[in-house]
Amino acid sequence: MIGLWQLVCNTLLGHPNFADWSCFWAGGATVGTRALLDPNLHAAFAQAHGIRPAIWPYLPAFAWLYAPAAHFSLFATYIANAIAMVAIAAYAGIVLADAFEMPRWFGIIAVLAWAPVKIAAVGGQNTPIALLLITLAIAFAKAERPAPLGACIGLLLYKPTIALPFVVLLMARRDWRALAVVAPCGVGWYLTSVAAAGGNWLWMGPYLSALQWYFPLDFRANVANVVSLPGLLMRFGVPAAASLAIAAALFVAALPRLSRTDSASALCVTSALAVALSPHAWPYEPVVMLPAIFLAMRVIAEPLRTWIVIAAYVIAAASIFAIPGLTWNLLVIVVLLLAAALFRSPITHAGRNPFPVPSQA
Repeated sequence: MIGLWQLVCNTLLGHPNFADWSCFWAGGATVGTRALLDPNLHAAFAQAHGIRPAIWPYLPAFAWLYAPAAHFSLFATYIANAIAMVAIAAYAGIVLADAFEMPRWFGIIAVLAWAPVKIAAVGGQNTPIALLLITLAIAFAKAERPAPLGACIGLLLYKPTIALPFVVLLMARRDWRALAVVAPCGVGWYLTSVAAAGGNWLWMGPYLSALQWYFPLDFRANVANVVSLPGLLMRFGVPAAASLAIAAALFVAALPRLSRTDSASALCVTSALAVALSPHAWPYEPVVMLPAIFLAMRVIAEPLRTWIVIAAYVIAAASIFAIPGLTWNLLVIVVLLLAAALFRSPITHAGRNPFPVPSQA
């Protein structure tokens, strides 16, 4: 119920964009044409339909997912997306509960009670899709099935800023069988993006140019909502290149520890690092940190574990509300402290496996 009023505001009080949903609706309407990646054509389409001009920030092929939405109204498809994201997040909770051998009802509640899930669903975003792909990858890692694990990470490439740390992790662990699936997935994304970009085989050029132009503007407009270390550093005046270099160095420093632990646990820790060290993370991104929270419930000793988990959920819920005088998002505390706690946890030192080992028949 915590986001009900915001939901009503976005849907029933004449909001023209329905949070970020208008950007995805416009992507679905322009996919297959050059207007998808041409900022001028894309903006002209948005203005003609009375919605906020923006660029398409994902891989072009991902816009095909939203093509059916363009045949229906913004209002109806916004509601449909919100329902779908909640359902996908709930299923991810079931997958996580099974992986950690927890009750499924607990997994669903733990996921749906996490405020960023509500922020993503009400905000017209798609982060629960990334969450589901990561949780499935964890389940396949636990079952020692590298091919479907690689397929999940390959599909996650739709969101490159989140997917890249997982790809690097697989490389550091020399998981060649998983990477052998990730590689053709990347090729598939590229080829499908050619059609999405209106047949432009060189779509990567205008795509990267648009991102380079748009992200500084987006950062300045949303600077109060940064939830990652690079974003925090840039807010305090550190150049973007230096901020990203620091984040990259920290992730590289974590790789030796992540290479010593089991694959499933390494993926869980990476779900936290992928957000904490992301160059572009807003309040809906911590949805993908839920595997890290489940891992924290396993590896951090009491009473610290209870305090960390409760504080994470309470602070995340508080971050939804506008607090007078506060000009930064409380979620950044949760993201950075949870990532640090897991990085320093026994799992990254001793390499012990917190996942229950399946009995051999």
